[in-house]
Amino acid sequence: MPQKLCFCAHQSTRIEKFKCLLPNGEIMPAKKLKLVPRIVLAGAIVLIAILFMNYLPGAPGTRPVCFSTTCISAEIADTPEERNRGLMFRTELAEDKGMLFIFETEGLYSFWMKNTLIPLDMIWIGQNFNIVHIEHAVPCTTEPCESYTPDTPAKYVVEAVSGFADAHNVKVGDSVALLGNV
Repeated sequence: MPQKLCFCAHQSTRIEKFKCLLPNGEIMPAKKLKLVPRIVLAGAIVLIAILFMNYLPGAPGTRPVCFSTTCISAEIADTPEERNRGLMFRTELAEDKGMLFIFETEGLYSFWMKNTLIPLDMIWIGQNFNIVHIEHAVPCTTEPCESYTPDTPAKYVVEAVSGFADAHNVKVGDSVALLGNV
């Protein structure tokens, strides 16, 4: 038999296991609540709170991008200006950060490392959210800079810290979750 709890309304006091004393001196039965539904409800609330804290963007203009074993918080580059600037002139990039380039349609989008000061992993993602190409790109020190182009059309490109793909076993064909509206 499930254990039961006794609940007394606001401003009343429990005086016995199933009796409450009201402020006017009246005694009335307490409401009996089953323990299991309360635990389930509390667990659901905690789970929802954890999901919101971990997967909603932490700052405006960012979006979680999740691979099979980890997620990063990616800055969004969805305008021509933002896509052209990318991660240029940055001197560092944290392990759990990156940039998500969003294009209107799938295509063979080329990237280069001109004015990019840190080595990066570039991960091209098709409209079906599967990885179609990965490059390990290094900063361009002399012109002309090398261009990195996938063999398969992509709609999204993620730039992450160099070594990210190897460290997290990210491979072509893997699925990616782009959380939020894309």
